[in-house]
Amino acid sequence: MTATKKKPRLTVYQRRMLLAGFAIIALSVLAGIFLSFYQWDRGSPFDSSSWNYYNPLGRATIGPLVFAFMLFPITVPVVLILTVPAYLGLKKQSLWPLPLLSYIAIGLLWVWFVTELWKID
Repeated sequence: MTATKKKPRLTVYQRRMLLAGFAIIALSVLAGIFLSFYQWDRGSPFDSSSWNYYNPLGRATIGPLVFAFMLFPITVPVVLILTVPAYLGLKKQSLWPLPLLSYIAIGLLWVWFVTELWKID
């Protein structure tokens, strides 16, 4: 008989932290969308511009990804630095503030990307 290894399941703490992280990041994306619509000052937000059909909505969702790609040498180390505390905090429950602070920092990075796009557009 061969011994099969069981895959480790996520604990309740890990599931809770991941859910909180995804919620924080989703809220930051929604905040970026809100800021993008609030900042839009060129008539209807859905008129054509340099962002084609994706005016404020594209600028808050697709735009930060393009901006992060443009800042690739900076973005990759920053994201790696922010994901290490999240990983460590998920492994050890006593370090619970680390993943929350990491998720908040990633969310703020997303909102910063959205606001920096205003200077480019």
